[in-house]
Amino acid sequence: MKITKSIQGWLVVVAFITTVAVLFGGQTINAKLRVENPLKQKLKTVKEVTDFAVEPAGNGLKVKLKLKQSQNLQTVLNTVKREVEFYHQKPVTEIWISDQPNSHLEQVKYQLSFYLEEALASGHFIKLKSALDSFNQNQGINAKVYLDQDFIYLQLEAGVNYLYQAIPRPAGPVAVGANPAEGGSI
Repeated sequence: MKITKSIQGWLVVVAFITTVAVLFGGQTINAKLRVENPLKQKLKTVKEVTDFAVEPAGNGLKVKLKLKQSQNLQTVLNTVKREVEFYHQKPVTEIWISDQPNSHLEQVKYQLSFYLEEALASGHFIKLKSALDSFNQNQGINAKVYLDQDFIYLQLEAGVNYLYQAIPRPAGPVAVGANPAEGGSI
């Protein structure tokens, strides 16, 4: 009698473990076949993308990219963002880019960071445009900034070195000169 109950207990445990393994294994296989493999095939068609990873990040996704030099960073990143959101059914909230900077490009990025922060805070990008033009003319750097609804894309290039960055834009319009206690808009 004790042997029978012991065997039954073990059979229940084995059945439970097998069921859990089949469920989670099936879910993993389904994710691989419906999300990962098709996304990988789509992003192989983007010649600038050499490698990518997608991770959860809060209510959205973080995309980590390794890119080759690009003529238009915004086009590449918008394509990646669109495909990742389509297959994962979640918004991309962060994009990290592995690039090939040098110390000069790092310095330019540092100098531009003040203009970028001011532009993000005020909603005015005129000073940033002037700074970009100055770097393009005086320092031999191809400096571009692309704006879209979700991100600001910074593209700095000097020869074979390049520095790319995707900066999330604040949600909603910026209220310039308004008292936060009173509310307001542009």
